Amino acid sequence: MSSSKAVPKWALEPVANIELYGGYLFEVTAGDIILLWRISFDTFTTQSWFPKYFEHTYRIDAAFDLRMLVEAGLVEIESAADSLDLVTAPALRKALKDAGVSGLSGVKKADLIRLAWECLSPAQFEDVVPVRSYKLTTAGRALLDTHPEVVTKHSKKE
Repeated sequence: MSSSKAVPKWALEPVANIELYGGYLFEVTAGDIILLWRISFDTFTTQSWFPKYFEHTYRIDAAFDLRMLVEAGLVEIESAADSLDLVTAPALRKALKDAGVSGLSGVKKADLIRLAWECLSPAQFEDVVPVRSYKLTTAGRALLDTHPEVVTKHSKKE
């Protein structure tokens, strides 16, 4: 957290407190709401980078806070099977070929995904899909929807 620029008070004040396992409280701030908002686009993965505004504008360690949002049940990491769409067609072809499926040279990605569902075991999914998608849970969506003013303020800054 290296920026010397003053952070607005509204960005630092907790908007909610979430009880974690063990009775610990996690203070949800505006930065966490923006993190939920980014995840709501359904493009955030375990390999996504965190924009600097999380550190400079909201004074949060986004990677740490994301782990807390997962622990709090506001965000979930999708399974390998549910993250198949993140795998390239060549990687799917290779995995299917390794599983003994032939005749894949002209097959489109949607059909490769369907074949993967039919032909690969859960263990094979784990090997094929190193990246996972993040998704909001119902509770995460509800918290985000409760604080549209944070998203509005953020959008005006960009």
